[in-house]
Amino acid sequence: MGDRYIFLAFLAILALHHNGSIETETLIDSPPQTVWTLLTATDDYPLWNPEISQLRGQFREGNVIEFLEGTEPDAMVFHPKILAVQVVRELRRKG
Repeated sequence: MGDRYIFLAFLAILALHHNGSIETETLIDSPPQTVWTLLTATDDYPLWNPEISQLRGQFREGNVIEFLEGTEPDAMVFHPKILAVQVVRELRRKG
């Protein structure tokens, strides 16, 4: 019976996000170049993003990067693919 409820919850989430994507937007009161510099400094992610404890790789289109969310030994590891990089304009990933 428990598995059935988990499956129904999963279907409800899919219905809410029918296109399979989640988008967020944040207004940052800083020049675009400053934001881009911070966003692409992978070694510094843990300094400003408390969710990411480590990030490895380069933000280049087609690359797969690795980041850890949380801390060891309970950290979750993600391997998103970089889909688009337009300097000071767009950094898009999947996964």
